[in-house]
Amino acid sequence: QDGEDLAILTIGHIGNYAMKACDKGGQWAGASYLLVDVRQGRLSPSPISVNSVISGCNWENALLQLSYCMEYHPSEVDDICWNAGISAVEKGQPQVAMKLLRSMVHMTFRPDSISYNAVCQTAFSSGFWQNALMLLEEMIFKYLKPTVITYNTCMSCCAAAGRWIQASALFLGLCRRSSLQPSTISKGALLAAQTWQRALCVLRCFKTGDGDCGDQWNDFVWCFFENKKGIL
Repeated sequence: QDGEDLAILTIGHIGNYAMKACDKGGQWAGASYLLVDVRQGRLSPSPISVNSVISGCNWENALLQLSYCMEYHPSEVDDICWNAGISAVEKGQPQVAMKLLRSMVHMTFRPDSISYNAVCQTAFSSGFWQNALMLLEEMIFKYLKPTVITYNTCMSCCAAAGRWIQASALFLGLCRRSSLQPSTISKGALLAAQTWQRALCVLRCFKTGDGDCGDQWNDFVWCFFENKKGIL
């Protein structure tokens, strides 16, 4: 009996590794078939297995997999699986991502900064800068810790919408968080939100306060030429 249990456990581990390999190779159909095979072999796939399958799917199939697992195999699903589902729809599907985030809470799962960052990314991809700011405020209200990625995504949303005041306020808020340090992407997002005159002033501040900003010159040049086209 012990030998049989060990064999089943070994097969389960092999299945997990195989599904991970399918995920990395973009073979979501193969990962899905493996998940079915593992279940048919009297095994209960771990959330790691389900996460691998969801991560490899396009967003429609990711939602199908997540919905099926929640209905028939809820023990196989954890917060990471939900995050994988949200990440799968992060490009151009803001309403779907928001519904998934709300469903997590409704089903007693706990969204974390990764969950919110993924939903913020959908706002950036779709141009809904207000949604990104709302999600950031919600994170702070719920005592979740926004990351530099959260701020960068929100600033990029505002920059794409020409909301330089909001982008500047976000950068200031990032600087005031002692546990976070603005990155090159943060500074680039701030510069991208400005007219070329303001971008030049900001760039001078960077060089005065932080030394050589390197790639920030590229962002300034971008702002300058976009302004010449009448876009900024």
